[in-house]
Amino acid sequence: AVAAGSADGESPYWKAWHDFEVSHGNEDTFREMLRLKRTVRASFADRAIVLPGNEAGGTKRPREEEAGADSMARLEAEATDAAGGGFVSGGAVGGWEGGAAASGDFVPSSAFSGARPGYVFKRGDKGVGYYADGPAAGGAAGGGAGGAKPASSESESEEEEEESPEFLKSSVWRGHRPGYVFKRGVLSGGEAALGYFKDVPLLEKHEAEEAERMQLSAAQLSNWLLEALPEAPSVDKADRCFRLFDLKSLRVGSLEQSSSPPLFGSLAEWFDAQRALYATKVPSEAVQVLLRVFLEPQQALRLGLHHASFSIDWMSVSEEAAAEPISGALLRRLGMASRRPRRMLLVVMYKAERSRITQVWAEMDREGLALKKGAQLDDVLVSDCFDRALNAARRAGATGELNPIFTNYHSVPVIG
Repeated sequence: AVAAGSADGESPYWKAWHDFEVSHGNEDTFREMLRLKRTVRASFADRAIVLPGNEAGGTKRPREEEAGADSMARLEAEATDAAGGGFVSGGAVGGWEGGAAASGDFVPSSAFSGARPGYVFKRGDKGVGYYADGPAAGGAAGGGAGGAKPASSESESEEEEEESPEFLKSSVWRGHRPGYVFKRGVLSGGEAALGYFKDVPLLEKHEAEEAERMQLSAAQLSNWLLEALPEAPSVDKADRCFRLFDLKSLRVGSLEQSSSPPLFGSLAEWFDAQRALYATKVPSEAVQVLLRVFLEPQQALRLGLHHASFSIDWMSVSEEAAAEPISGALLRRLGMASRRPRRMLLVVMYKAERSRITQVWAEMDREGLALKKGAQLDDVLVSDCFDRALNAARRAGATGELNPIFTNYHSVPVIG
């Protein structure tokens, strides 16, 4: 403040002070800088100073070398009287006023004495001091510095802070925020923004980016579902399994006829049945894939379309997996819901798009192909079940050449 007395309104000193307040100040110090600048500018432009010993005589326009400490002291006194305090001559900074009564939302102080957690320094309806920083505190200020924030120019404009879990908008650094980092970054929509971004550890960010680029096939998703069944029931288990399905577009139907009704009356019915399955611990041998044919439309790959694949699984479901929903739905359709056999043979086909299961078809394996330990691809290709599965895949958008990849899990060696 003392240095300001020797700097007229056009001095580079004011620009340096202005830039400092924009980067590090608060609303009150910024407004005080503007007020003092206007006062000094008016003093240099309009005022005449009466020199000692010449009270009755002439006056003299101030010059930088003549303004001195006496001129600045008078200006500071005027500024202090007008604003009720705020800057102290000679650079001294006052603390909390001794003996001042402090209520929960206001602490009197004639000068800014540093940041106080939970308080903002300003002139309000109770005078100059520290006010509790909350929604009510901003409205209590009687037209003073309460609403304005420092801007990049002297014409101040209010800045609305938009908050979201991922981003907090702010044009200047406002102190440390736990869990956030202040920077200029890019929002999820591709828009550049300045403010506080959620601080995501580099490893988590890298894993999320890798998962986004990963294209999971129908066979991989089917395997993950089976691998989760032997786990103990938990919310995490159910969440991981349900995330493998695209619940917005999921359809569960039958392979036998394209016009046949779905296996479940609604998505909620299927969801409840799946939730009951994930709430139990199913032995790994209770639900097994014995044969598999993997289909991947080659035309879609050549044209660069979204990744779509099909997995046709010949499965065995024992009575230990009585909560398995697809076998239960097929038994209800046959009127055998109360007479579950010790072992059921099913054919289940999954369609996967964008790393999610979007459609499921199923029927009973009436040909008993799943029990044929020496089955080859030719045995599958001539079966009626494969024809129905291929037709369903074509209706679901599988166009162009399909190169079936066959796996017989009867002959796959088990390690361990």
